[in-house]
Amino acid sequence: MNIKNFFKRNKPELRQNCGCNSAPAPALHSGNLFNFKSISGLNLSAVYRCTDLVSSGVAQLPILLYKVDGKSKTLYRESPAFDMLKRFPNQSTTRFQFMKSVMLDTLLQGNSYAYIKRDTKGNAIELHYIPACNVTVLYDQTNFIDRNLRYLVAGYTKEFSPDEILHFKLYSRDGIMGHSVLSHARQTLMIGNAAMQNVSDAFSSGGLINGYISSDMSLDDDMKNEVLNSWGEQVEGNKARIPVLERGMKFNPVNVPPADLQMLEQQQFNVVEIGRFFGVHPIMLYDLTKNSYASAEAANLEFLSGTLSPYLESIENELILKLFTKFERKSILINFDETSILRTDTTAKANYIKTLIDKGMISINEARKMAGLETISNPEFDKHFQQINIGEVGQTPNTQLNG
Repeated sequence: MNIKNFFKRNKPELRQNCGCNSAPAPALHSGNLFNFKSISGLNLSAVYRCTDLVSSGVAQLPILLYKVDGKSKTLYRESPAFDMLKRFPNQSTTRFQFMKSVMLDTLLQGNSYAYIKRDTKGNAIELHYIPACNVTVLYDQTNFIDRNLRYLVAGYTKEFSPDEILHFKLYSRDGIMGHSVLSHARQTLMIGNAAMQNVSDAFSSGGLINGYISSDMSLDDDMKNEVLNSWGEQVEGNKARIPVLERGMKFNPVNVPPADLQMLEQQQFNVVEIGRFFGVHPIMLYDLTKNSYASAEAANLEFLSGTLSPYLESIENELILKLFTKFERKSILINFDETSILRTDTTAKANYIKTLIDKGMISINEARKMAGLETISNPEFDKHFQQINIGEVGQTPNTQLNG
């Protein structure tokens, strides 16, 4: 046995995966308010809406590959990765489907993975999504410089190296494994589930409440059983019948009324709390009591800058790190096209394009492309223009031009 391999094999290493089956979200296991039975976080409408909103928000943004030359950058259409990133990661998956799956795993499990397929020249040509619960991450706990990072994928015997696997992570403490939003929002989710369960119990019981029967008389066992049987017959099956009590007996409820539990207020509070964990404004969770935006444009811009931008930056960095060599990274840039989030506000998009034209940043044909229109086959429409009717105070434009 090679002594070097012996010590290498016996280094302490950490194995981590999500430990889930094929469920769409990790289960939270419990028995009471702080330990309830196996219910998925997606069963809470606010969690479902947050994960769907963030994952779809990232997935709808086109990913563009640029070639950087000095201070200028142009779309790098010649690269094999251009169409892979912008349209189809592989032959059977669209960009939207791929990024949606990646973001759902990132949000709900803290980590998401994709296999990088390369051609004979080493160029990335396809990306294949791998469910997070099928991946185990191996790394050295004691060596903080060389972690000897590897990936095990269910169904494969080989260990995959980091340059073969895209690994997107959330809230990582060690830079290797991420932690999901659900793990941080555990208690809020449990309270939300408990409130939802109370409402469900109230409706499923037909509004009947628990309680006990008291009497001024002393009752023997036979009389107690008779009272219980009579009571049960009258309320059995949640039928709307009024029980009749005899011998000075009195029914004493022990349930707390829903109004006293503040169920409605608690559900509204849960929406706000869950939104805070995901970085989503309550108005986007259809809580219209929290509307503080003057327009849809302002809400979209806040959603882009406050919620999506950190995810976009993280994805861009992972893509450029894993898809290209160290030499290629010097002249390669990957960016999400964030302008597409303004599609829902045509006025804002029109003003944005007009500003770019007025500043000489784009031509008329480039503006038509942004608006989804065909270009005009005339060189005049490829020119860039700038406004010249602004000058110093006290001088007319003609005076400035003439010196």
